[in-house]
Amino acid sequence: MKTARKPLGLLLAIAATAVLANNAVWAQSLGQLGQLEQAMDPKHKKIVLVNNQSSAADVFINFASNSVINVTNLGGFCDSQSIGSLNCHHTLAANKSEDLPNPDFKYVNLALAFNHVVDCGATKAEVIANNPDWYDIMDVSVVDGFNNKIEIDATEHGKMPVKLGPPAGMTGNQQLFGVFPFACTQCAAILNAPCGSNGAGECHAGIESNPNPPCQYQMNPPNGMIEIILQP
Repeated sequence: MKTARKPLGLLLAIAATAVLANNAVWAQSLGQLGQLEQAMDPKHKKIVLVNNQSSAADVFINFASNSVINVTNLGGFCDSQSIGSLNCHHTLAANKSEDLPNPDFKYVNLALAFNHVVDCGATKAEVIANNPDWYDIMDVSVVDGFNNKIEIDATEHGKMPVKLGPPAGMTGNQQLFGVFPFACTQCAAILNAPCGSNGAGECHAGIESNPNPPCQYQMNPPNGMIEIILQP
């Protein structure tokens, strides 16, 4: 019995489809490789602390254990109220701004609060900057509570800033870009809230992998400025 032969046109179409599929996979792989290379480019971002209030502010910074910048290499920036190598205290004068000392743009992983220790009851700025292994990421968090209005302005050289927050208060943050609402550890959901909860109605719409709007900002350009601002 003879095996039925596929028409030449059909064979060519199948071959062309296979080539296109392979090219698509190759293009996707190249795109992912390009993103990875961009993520691992050397970064040169400075962090600036800004106090827009009319009185001096206590700045409490908790550095992650993997942060290259911490109390030990900030010189006199962290005062005598600092504890160990990871918990920094600094006083920021009224209506003033100061750079977090980091002239060599080393890796920084921090959580910061104004006028309250970084714990339950505090609004927090959470920033990962000059990350050698991935993009830089930041957010304003009311997950543990609210005590003031913190805004983060992320500015690429020559561009307008991307603004995160400030939060509206303890509640009412469902529509705010760059803000984790109270107890919403997953932005659009609650999992093991550390400081109490008012229910998932405070969270953003969507799901953890695709919240609307996002609670974090991924700052892809390698250079720029991150301002952590205490607003009135």
